[in-house]
Amino acid sequence: MSQVKRAEFSLPYHKQGDDLCEYIQHSRSLDEALEKHACVMEHAAVALRELKTAIADHEVEIDADVHFIFVNGPTELIDELIRKGVLEEGPFTGEEEEDHEDEDMH
Repeated sequence: MSQVKRAEFSLPYHKQGDDLCEYIQHSRSLDEALEKHACVMEHAAVALRELKTAIADHEVEIDADVHFIFVNGPTELIDELIRKGVLEEGPFTGEEEEDHEDEDMH
């Protein structure tokens, strides 16, 4: 059986209201702000579809939390997706996560 590895999957937004507010504050018009936000959502859709295609026919698990999305799967697959830029090694993707969980228990 192959080793399992964890990596982070990032989408280009955090909180829908906060993100749209940023575009409204930094755009010349509401039309421009909405178009910028729509472009971000389109990029997110492309990223999600890329991940969907990449993990098809593989046994993976996705852990989605408030601020993070992690993909757990065979090390070879996760490493390949990191090399391709689909996934990234995040702050809590290995031993660091275990250390963080131990801290939460104290």
